[in-house]
Amino acid sequence: MDKALADETTRQWIYEQLAHEGGTAQNTFLPLNQAFASHGLYIATSRNAVVSTPIHCLYITTSTGQAHHCHPQHFVKAAAGSQLTILESFHDLEEATPSFINAATHIEVAANAHLHYYRLQGAGRESLVVNNTIVRQHRDSVFSHYALDLGGKVVRNNLAATHLDSNLETHYYGVYFGNGNQHIDNQTFIDHAMPHCQSNELYKGIMTDYARGVFNGKVTVRQDAQKTNAFQQNSSLVLSANAIMDTKPQLEIFADDVRCSHGATVGQLDESSVFYLRSRGLSPANARRLLQEAFLGEVVDNMPHEAIRTYAHQLITDKFA
Repeated sequence: MDKALADETTRQWIYEQLAHEGGTAQNTFLPLNQAFASHGLYIATSRNAVVSTPIHCLYITTSTGQAHHCHPQHFVKAAAGSQLTILESFHDLEEATPSFINAATHIEVAANAHLHYYRLQGAGRESLVVNNTIVRQHRDSVFSHYALDLGGKVVRNNLAATHLDSNLETHYYGVYFGNGNQHIDNQTFIDHAMPHCQSNELYKGIMTDYARGVFNGKVTVRQDAQKTNAFQQNSSLVLSANAIMDTKPQLEIFADDVRCSHGATVGQLDESSVFYLRSRGLSPANARRLLQEAFLGEVVDNMPHEAIRTYAHQLITDKFA
């Protein structure tokens, strides 16, 4: 990061990203990150570069004997025509130490670039985790974000993308599974500011015990953004009487020539499906577990990288265990 700041052109680009709020003007965690961030990471590709191996950003929290906080800061610049995959994962080695993680990631996807961004969150039970991801996309670019939230005591994800030109795509995929007293909150935003763009958003999760989940997804289609194609869906299972799921998909459409749809479902397991699996020799617990894994697996299977997809399935299996 020090090397990036030493270059005048790169430093100016970083300052431009920090000034862009991307639909998160009321997000107080971003200024907090800027105030306390002491170490940052700058990732940039060259023009038309194809990075076949994912870049893994690994966060490991260890016990310090007292509560602590950290504020990671990432800047990612995918140059024109490049292809890049980034994996970001959070883990705690010690469950007993409370911690506060407030991460911020600023991304720019240049013309005709493809960026796949994975975030696998498995923080400890005493961790408070906030993720802020701000994305800016240019013409013919594709940005795909894959999120898996399994750990943490309180989790808040702020994800926002802005379309700066036409003929580009934005994809959000999210999986969350809360039990105990976990609170998992997803706030997403897509700004369709230009015509001929597409967005696809699919979030699925499970809440049980005393857990609470929140999904607030907002898609704005501006007046000049004709020929927009936007889809948004949030589906959740609530498996106990004390679990809560709040879902609020939103569409703000100011153009008249668009194809936009959104939906939300909150329900329980289909007992007829449970009975069918039990009739094939599965125990009640294994039948319910298989159906829940299949429910979440629909989203995980959208991860194109095979090794990361397999690892995500394993993390979900471990969560059930």
